Amino acid sequence: MIKHGINAKQSIKILEDENCKGKFEILPEKIPHSNFLNLYSKADVVVDGFNKDSLGLIGLEAMALGKPVLAYIKKELHIDFYANLTPIVSCRTEEEILNELRRLVSQPKVREEIGKKSKEWMEKYYEPQVQIKKYEYLYKSILENVPMNTIKEQIKDIK
Repeated sequence: MIKHGINAKQSIKILEDENCKGKFEILPEKIPHSNFLNLYSKADVVVDGFNKDSLGLIGLEAMALGKPVLAYIKKELHIDFYANLTPIVSCRTEEEILNELRRLVSQPKVREEIGKKSKEWMEKYYEPQVQIKKYEYLYKSILENVPMNTIKEQIKDIK
């Protein structure tokens, strides 16, 4: 756990109260990005943010490495841009987060399956050539004043 954000102290206390002491690592707030891949590869579960509507770079990188990710996503937003929802464990409240952490810690096969689906999803939707095509389409559409509803429908089909 990176000691960062407005709820960092509260999160650490909750984990310690849940008898998780020694089962998670508290990392300094500033870590060079080059160290993250090593940290992700050691993790059983990666936790991203719960106060935004989409995944951050942490979640995307962890998924690419086949790790299950806990975060909050607004499903409607993701459906607008991807044909399939991300296989992350979407949760937001303290109770939801704790319940999902308990489930994933106690069920290694579930973690493994979510991790596998995460990696497959990243390979499908974040393959560099696909991203280039999507950004080209998006920029061109904006310059041509294409309605947003049309953009949302078309961008899902770019492969």
